[in-house]
Amino acid sequence: MSESKRVFVGIDLSRKFSRLIPMLKTTIGEHEGDIKWISGKNLHLTLSFLGNIDDSKIETLIADLQEVKALAKFTLSVNGTGTFPNLETPKVFWLGIEEGYDELSDTQSIIDELSFDYKETQREEKFVPHITIGRINSAKKSTKIDVSTFLNAVYSPIEIPINIVNLYESRLTPDGPRYKILAEFPLS
Repeated sequence: MSESKRVFVGIDLSRKFSRLIPMLKTTIGEHEGDIKWISGKNLHLTLSFLGNIDDSKIETLIADLQEVKALAKFTLSVNGTGTFPNLETPKVFWLGIEEGYDELSDTQSIIDELSFDYKETQREEKFVPHITIGRINSAKKSTKIDVSTFLNAVYSPIEIPINIVNLYESRLTPDGPRYKILAEFPLS
């Protein structure tokens, strides 16, 4: 039986928000502990989640993704906060993309095309660029949280040069996911 890896294509954002996230945690108040905050070393922006892929196909996937290297470098400006799926029962707390949205969407679209045949499930979801910084797994807990202060948090936009796209393996552990870079694709 063939082994498989749970993989996605994304952009590493570790060490980019070391001061911002602790400040945003304080906006939640007494329920801050109900949110599982993403550790700084795991921060990333997912461009395409592929799911479980047989180990035998990983090298071919990496070869197919080499075309990403022809894409131009760009800069993202991160500003604003939000929640998914809604304000009443937030499950995901995120940072928004203010500038570089078009370049990011174009990059994501090309990656989706290059990796289409490898995806475990084909979804027709619209790409909504965001950086997940926290999650709530319990509906009961999520209805208790007043997100208004979080949503109104003001911070200076953070400029992030996007020079590399990565193929990651995601290993789920009891302590949370662990990410390992399987391949790097420097942009031109």
